[in-house]
Amino acid sequence: MGASVSVGRVLGTPVRLHWSALIIAGVLTVSLADALGSVAAIAGVIAFLVSITVHEIGHAAVARRCGIATTSIDIWALGGLARLEREATTPRAEAAIAIAGPVGSLMMSGLFTVVWWTGRERLGWEWSALAGWLAVVNVALALFNMLPGSPLDGGRVVRAWRWSRHGDRSRAVRESARVGVVVGWAVCALGLLGVLVGYRAPMVVVAGVLIATTARMEIAAADLRDGVADIAVSTLLWWGVATVPASATVEEALQQRTRFGSAGVVAVIDEHGMLVGAAMERSLEEIPDEASDVVTMSDLMVGVGDLTYVEPGDTLDSILGRVNIRRPIVVVGDSAHIAAAVPPRALRDALGV
Repeated sequence: MGASVSVGRVLGTPVRLHWSALIIAGVLTVSLADALGSVAAIAGVIAFLVSITVHEIGHAAVARRCGIATTSIDIWALGGLARLEREATTPRAEAAIAIAGPVGSLMMSGLFTVVWWTGRERLGWEWSALAGWLAVVNVALALFNMLPGSPLDGGRVVRAWRWSRHGDRSRAVRESARVGVVVGWAVCALGLLGVLVGYRAPMVVVAGVLIATTARMEIAAADLRDGVADIAVSTLLWWGVATVPASATVEEALQQRTRFGSAGVVAVIDEHGMLVGAAMERSLEEIPDEASDVVTMSDLMVGVGDLTYVEPGDTLDSILGRVNIRRPIVVVGDSAHIAAAVPPRALRDALGV
């Protein structure tokens, strides 16, 4: 997710805040300030963002217990997203990971309810009202996410249930996503109805459209996975990836492109020879000539923590969920060394895109 800033780590997972979340935070702060005052409003928005983060931490914590790492937790305008390193391997794990988020929200609601109940007389009315508001918001967050359609958590539970019934994961994805399309347009219609009767509900409309379109994308992704299920990553690899210093300009790097071979990817190292990231050869070509002696490899690279690491024995369908479509840098290796890469052109050809 572009234009994000890191705000810390939880369970070893980086938590990133997208710029769109700051806009929503600003709007929410103004809205709360009118009723509760500036100090309580700012505290409320921070608590709201923490609540969303706890929801995603729930997913990450259970995924970790299932042996699945979380590459990042991203907070943005319409909620959060825990990016898992890979998909669950069993319906039970799929359901457990999905339910953990709403459970986290309900726990936060319980916490704020206790604060509201015990602090009604000791806290000022604005702080008591804020705690009550946060309790209700977290319940709403849990219930909304449990709507039975992908990409919502409830849709993941439906997917796990259908997967356990007939044993076909792709079919289960399509089934839950079709429900997600219906749920999304229903939410959108509800939001439009709210606008018509005088309620300010534009974000409900946006959320509904996002749910429906994401569900359609999941159906397309399931079809794509079925088409590449038999393609092994090993058949696409280019072994031996060239290195370029992070301080090198694009012009200097392109002068060395005869060393790149057909990898389509170059490893980026620091002054000590340590791997710090990788960049696509296509990204170098897209830099205008007048800027090629100013832009450096460190400006273009994807950091080691954001690369897509795979094993030669993996199948293409098993890694698709981890590939950054905008910058598909798929490598064999670790944070210290890149042994091979899947040329982006070979990846696109295999996917038929």
